[in-house]
Amino acid sequence: MGAGLQLIAFSGILWAISKTLVMFLVLYAILGTLVTFGVFGKPLIGLNFQQLRREADFRFSLIRIRENASHRVYQGEAREAST
Repeated sequence: MGAGLQLIAFSGILWAISKTLVMFLVLYAILGTLVTFGVFGKPLIGLNFQQLRREADFRFSLIRIRENASHRVYQGEAREAST
């Protein structure tokens, strides 16, 4: 909220000094935002999905290791193989 109030206050002061500069800065911010989302947005979505999938696979593997570790500790391989 504080940042929004500062933006309004400084925009008002800058508007009193130069209306053209305010319009240029607003246009510059809008275009910069659009270019950033267009260039970096889509690749980051794919990278985020890959990271989440790999983390989930890693957690699943850790659980499987933990489940199977009890057989190893108690020498239960023979009993497990017979069932």
